[in-house]
Amino acid sequence: MTRLRCARAHSVARRALRERAATLRRNVRAAAAHDVEGIHDLRVASRRLRAVLADHAPYYRKRALKPFRKQVRSITRGLGTARELDVTVHLLRDWRKRLPKSSHPAITAVLRRLRMLRETESGAVDASCGLARSPQFRAAYDALIENMKPPKRCYLAEVIKTIKKRYADLAMAYTAWQDNASDEHLHAVRIAFKKLRYSCEICQPVYGSSMAKFIAKLKKDQESLGAWNDQRILRNHVVASAAELPSHAKSLGILIARIDGQTARLLSKFTKTVKRWPLHESPEAALQSLGTPARSCCEGRRNAASKLVLTKNALKKRDRKKSIQTGRE
Repeated sequence: MTRLRCARAHSVARRALRERAATLRRNVRAAAAHDVEGIHDLRVASRRLRAVLADHAPYYRKRALKPFRKQVRSITRGLGTARELDVTVHLLRDWRKRLPKSSHPAITAVLRRLRMLRETESGAVDASCGLARSPQFRAAYDALIENMKPPKRCYLAEVIKTIKKRYADLAMAYTAWQDNASDEHLHAVRIAFKKLRYSCEICQPVYGSSMAKFIAKLKKDQESLGAWNDQRILRNHVVASAAELPSHAKSLGILIARIDGQTARLLSKFTKTVKRWPLHESPEAALQSLGTPARSCCEGRRNAASKLVLTKNALKKRDRKKSIQTGRE
């Protein structure tokens, strides 16, 4: 019996991979120049590329997927601390503008400490950019493209499966945070929101406008949690600096209190907006708003001979059978 494969799966997976990889390469030059936004854009591009690799894993052979995924992950990690410190410096400068001048010397001292920490991350940024430009990275990418395998399921079935899983992961993280309202659990909720959003962006062309609206809602809550996380990281750096700068302890204590007020406001805002997500419901029920995919796939057409696509093995088997029959004749 001929094994069927989804006609769309390979083209969609290949196009998504090429688009995300091209975006990553476009941002390397700015990041290599240590441009703050360039580093951010390259890091985001690497994360989106990793999302494609995760969601489309069934279409790539493991021997080709594993080395490329490892390289992309190295790029992301190499930029992480530098990006975190860039954001922290920006936030601290903003706080300095809003606080009395009497606190400026203390904040300036903290900024000096943060810049020193940021300087130590320059090598990691250079390494990430070098890896993105390297022949090894290009070779791993080419090997992944060339070693795609026949999918076992319809592309739409894989899309639905992935989105349901990401939504279930978000619901689980949210429940854990409700049971234990710690920063660690809320951080896990933020990551779950981000992963769901990236997966939705990948399959957005399949669903059309309904998915675009869904992504906009995700982005709003994700950014709210992102702002909360940025202030939390800033607070940790200020607390660490206060321990090393006892002469500025009073001024830094005032700053920490202000940061606590800001994080509380951001958390309150998220607590209100997150209620619009029916995270207590099953993924199937929660995702009904997406409706039916806007583009067709192989579903409902498996018995149409004109629409079937044979795998390489099936083609070889057919050719051998014809050869045997010809020999007998």
